[in-house]
Amino acid sequence: MKRREFLNICAAGLCVLNAPNLFANNHYKIFVAPSIPSITIAKAALNRVDTSVKVWKNPDELRVGVASNKMQIMMSPTNVCTMLYNKGFDVGYVNFLTTLQTSLISKNKAISELKQLVGKSIILPFKNDMPDIILRTLLKHLGIDFNKINFIYTNTPPEALALFLSKNEIDAAYLPEPMASAAKLKAKLKSINIYDGISSDKLWKECFNKSIYQAGIIANHKFYEENKSYFISLENDLKASLKWILQNKSEAALIGANLLNAPQKAIELSINNANLCVENVKDVKKEVLEFLKIIHEYNPALVGGKVHDDIFLG
Repeated sequence: MKRREFLNICAAGLCVLNAPNLFANNHYKIFVAPSIPSITIAKAALNRVDTSVKVWKNPDELRVGVASNKMQIMMSPTNVCTMLYNKGFDVGYVNFLTTLQTSLISKNKAISELKQLVGKSIILPFKNDMPDIILRTLLKHLGIDFNKINFIYTNTPPEALALFLSKNEIDAAYLPEPMASAAKLKAKLKSINIYDGISSDKLWKECFNKSIYQAGIIANHKFYEENKSYFISLENDLKASLKWILQNKSEAALIGANLLNAPQKAIELSINNANLCVENVKDVKKEVLEFLKIIHEYNPALVGGKVHDDIFLG
């Protein structure tokens, strides 16, 4: 198949990603995050007649969807699943799709140490959710006073990107992909100098000697048990999807551009920075529990008060 034909098929397929397939006996809708790992799910869905995807805007929308029982399969920040579980919702982890997909960028000068944020303003989306949790946990571990940093929060990543580029008084941004890559591209057009900061993933490993598991697929426990064969086949498709994405970044970027409403070039650049993976919960349970326990030590409320070892499905 020629590349142009493939792109046309992908574009057409994405038009129906949000609509049930009338020829499938059972239809499954996966509610995905506004971030790069969702492309792995979207590509897998394009190869299935029984699956569609829909993007949620922020973690609050995700929580409401689970609470109202309108969402059964979701991509979720790791801490949100534990918070929902602790509130009595029967959800659990199915697999993980990224170790870390958030980048620290700054204007005028690179931030090579987090202590350089002291006295500066930093903007990020989702207060008290994953980007904020990771950054604040690192700051606390390093003994850096939060009160000496001006944190500015937005409800969505695109809002954070727009304000970062338009407000001179905002020095840095902590953004999930593809917004971090999009910020660099848009800054270049505006003749604004943008610099990559210290790697959070590298710094986390230096501080805790552990890995970050930032987000993955979660599901209602009963729904999972009733549809276990679907989840097994979906994971196989996700693995194939990830392999294809890493080998076909330009084509994958087209899928991402349509799904996430972001520039195709930014999507392509961000694929390299999103630390994509497809890890079954059985294989990374120990690491995920250790990650959650670190967050719990920082602030128990951010994981709902308690870390459970029976929250893993499969």
